[in-house]
Amino acid sequence: MRVPEVWEQKCPVILRLWHSGLAQFVTFPAFDVEIRKAIYSTNAIWANARSIRRFR
Repeated sequence: MRVPEVWEQKCPVILRLWHSGLAQFVTFPAFDVEIRKAIYSTNAIWANARSIRRFR
């Protein structure tokens, strides 16, 4: 049995979400390295700000 078939039986919703979001993720590595670094940095900054707000 292939992996998608196993997951289709166990978690069909997750598998559908994965396939629907895959097209968006696949385009991400197409960006230049500098843009990807900026996105990573921005995500890290927002994650830190979110955790700080949580402790206030």
